[in-house]
Amino acid sequence: MKLKYFILSALLAFTLLAISKTKADLIAYWPLDEIVEGKVLDATGNGYDGTVVGELKPIEDANHKGLYFDGGVSYIDCGSEGFDKINNQISISAWIKIGEFDKWIQTIVAKAGDIWQLQRGWGDSGDSVNFNLKVENQKTVRAGGVMGLKKVDDDKWHHIVGVYSGQNLKLYIDGELSNSVTARKQKLSKLKNKLTIGANLLRGKSKEDAKYLRSWHGDISQVAIFDHALTSSQIGLLYNTDPITCQKYSRFSDILSRGDIDLLKNIPPELFDSFVVCKQLIDERKYSQAIEALDKLIYDNTASNQSLVTHAFLLKYQIYIQQDDIKNAIKTIRTLQKTYPDLNSPEVTFSLAYCYIKQGNNKQAQTLLQQIVDDHPQSTYALKAQLCLSRIRGK
Repeated sequence: MKLKYFILSALLAFTLLAISKTKADLIAYWPLDEIVEGKVLDATGNGYDGTVVGELKPIEDANHKGLYFDGGVSYIDCGSEGFDKINNQISISAWIKIGEFDKWIQTIVAKAGDIWQLQRGWGDSGDSVNFNLKVENQKTVRAGGVMGLKKVDDDKWHHIVGVYSGQNLKLYIDGELSNSVTARKQKLSKLKNKLTIGANLLRGKSKEDAKYLRSWHGDISQVAIFDHALTSSQIGLLYNTDPITCQKYSRFSDILSRGDIDLLKNIPPELFDSFVVCKQLIDERKYSQAIEALDKLIYDNTASNQSLVTHAFLLKYQIYIQQDDIKNAIKTIRTLQKTYPDLNSPEVTFSLAYCYIKQGNNKQAQTLLQQIVDDHPQSTYALKAQLCLSRIRGK
C-alpha cells in the first residue's frame, strides 16, 4: 500500500509541476493593505511598487484591508514602465467602497490621459462604474466605454472588474457580469503614460486640483492587472479569493465549484493542489486514476482534515454516479459516515437518498429526505429534498 501511494505521489508531483509552469498572466497586484516607507508593494514580485503621493490612510474592517482616499490630491503613482507591453487583452480589478460621489468622474485605476479608465461612471451611470481604453491610434475602443448597471453607492464593498477581450468591453460587479458592449478590435495604446490608483493625471491639467485629478473619495483594496481577458469563471474565482490565488488556479476555474473554493480557504495550499489534480483527472474522464488519487488523499488526511476528506469521498461518489455504479456509490457514502460518525451534512444524506431512489428503494429515500427537511430547513438541499419527496409521493 505504501509503495503504491509513493508512486502515486510522484505522479501527482509531476502534474503539479506542470501546473506551476502556466503563463504568468497576472502582471501586477497591489493589496493596498499597508504603506511601507511611502510605497505600496506589488505582491507579484514583478517590481511595480507604487509611490504614495500626498497622504493616504490605511483602513481595516471586517471584510477588507485597504487605503482611504479623501477625494483630494492624494493618489498612488505606479510609474510608466512595463504596462505598454499589454497588447491585445486586459483585465483590471479592484475592491472599492464609496465614501462620497462628489465629482463628475472619480478614478479607481487609470493610465494618464484616459489611456485606461476604470472609474466611477459619468452621465447616466453616475451611481455605478465605467470602463474604457484607448487603442494605438489613441481613439477609445468604444465611445463612452461600458457602463455598469448595478449601483455601488451604498456604503458597501464591491468587487469591480473591467475586461477587454479584443472584441468586447465588459464590466463585472461582485462576480457577476453587469454589462457588455462590442468594441474596436485593435491593439491597445503603447503610450508610456503613468499608471495611477485613485486619480487620473490628465494631460495639461493641474495635479494640485482635485477636480482635474478626478480623484477617488472612499476606500480601495486589492488592485490587480492581468494581461488577458478573464473568463466569467475566473472572475468568480477572483471574487471569492484574491489575484494570486486566481492566477494559480485560473486554468482550473471551470471545474472548481463554490464548495471547492470554500475548501481552498480552509486547507493548506499543497493539499488543495492535490485536490485540484483529482478534479482535473475527473474532468478528463480518467476515473481510475482519479479514484486512486482520491484514496491517497483520504488515506493521508483522515485523522487531520475532515473537510478535505469529506470532499474527497463526495468526489468518489460522483465518479460512481457518472458510471451508474450505484452499489459503489452507496458504499462510498457509508464509508464516509463510518469514518466520521458525527458528520451531519445534508449533502451527504441527500447523496445516499439519491442512490436509494435510483435503486427504487423509495421508503429509505423518503426517510433520509424528510430528515434533511427537518434538520436542515435553510439548506439548499432541503428544497431539493422537498422536490424529491413530492415526486415520490405523487407516484
